Amino acid sequence: MGDVVGNVAIRLEMFEDFSPLQEQWRALQERADCTFYQTFEWCQSWQSTIGVVRGYKSRVIAGFTKDGELVFVLPFGIQKRLGAKVLKWLGTGEMTYGMGVFCPDYLALRDHRISALWPEILKTAGSPDLINLVRQPKFWANRDNPLAFLFSTRSANQSYTMDLTASFDDLYEKKRSSSTRRGNRKRDNKLFAAGNVEFGLPTTQEDTHILLEKMQIQQAARLAKRGITGLDAPEIKAFLFALNAYSKTNSSAYLLPFNLKIDKHVVAVMLGASFKNSYWALVASLTSSADLQRMSPGNYALRKTINALCDDGYALFDFSAGDSDYKKHWSDREVHLYESIRVATIKGAPAGLAKLMTAIIKRLLKNNQSAFNVLSKIRASIFGSKLS
Repeated sequence: MGDVVGNVAIRLEMFEDFSPLQEQWRALQERADCTFYQTFEWCQSWQSTIGVVRGYKSRVIAGFTKDGELVFVLPFGIQKRLGAKVLKWLGTGEMTYGMGVFCPDYLALRDHRISALWPEILKTAGSPDLINLVRQPKFWANRDNPLAFLFSTRSANQSYTMDLTASFDDLYEKKRSSSTRRGNRKRDNKLFAAGNVEFGLPTTQEDTHILLEKMQIQQAARLAKRGITGLDAPEIKAFLFALNAYSKTNSSAYLLPFNLKIDKHVVAVMLGASFKNSYWALVASLTSSADLQRMSPGNYALRKTINALCDDGYALFDFSAGDSDYKKHWSDREVHLYESIRVATIKGAPAGLAKLMTAIIKRLLKNNQSAFNVLSKIRASIFGSKLS
């Protein structure tokens, strides 16, 4: 299947098993203005674990020139909802950003017009009944999102990013007040007095697996008290292990599981990923010890992580989606995110209406902090008491 956009003939191809695309995809992602969540490593690891369990069918759409050059990848999947085929991003639910991987030269064309290709893209993907693409930035790396013509509404959450500098001390002084730094020193001293403090990265794959298991247990227990469940699911562990297989030695997209230990016990984990000289925050877990929590080990682990990244020459820290105060304090910019909810057939109308109403209600609640807090307490009282 194909079409002509501008003076460039584009051939579309759909991949259910996208491993044959691996070499070209990984080469393209190094040139493209994409995020960690569009890498082959992320998509392959997610689809082979979480995606399979959730009933996703891979529908990765690749666009080639007549000479066989890969110029874009759209990492789509199809999931059945209310009897309808719903087109989604692979990674939905775990990712911060949903977008495509586009060759910069292709986007530089005066009239690349992905919108002109869109009907053919949908047909190639299997003619879904509903399009539901979430957490899409309107701009990335000073370039318009080629799929912005599909946006329906703002997402409930936004994400935050910070430019890193060569000197952590200068960055810390700029971002945090003298009184905040003084308070941090007092808590740090109490942390040091609690035992032998170690911070860093695991040195072996086996050590990393042990750390990831402990992190998952910590995170699941903490969020269960707020009524957020399912984080201890085996497919999530399998996903993290699959991602970890792409180590620094065989990939440019790999995990960075920074961790804080006291007397060899894991107190906090700052799990992120490295890609394109940027750090992509994934999971932050914390000990259940109330005594240690009062010493703010998560705050210490965050500062140590930022310090390590500055020392290693990283350029960007992506805090992921969510409106936590610490993200606002450290970040340089907000990234507004958008959702595409478009009914393609009558069959997709019920699921589409449900998705649109859910997105609008979530955003309204996020903008009304009092109502959001009440809802969070209700959810915690219903689910948290059963799981605590």
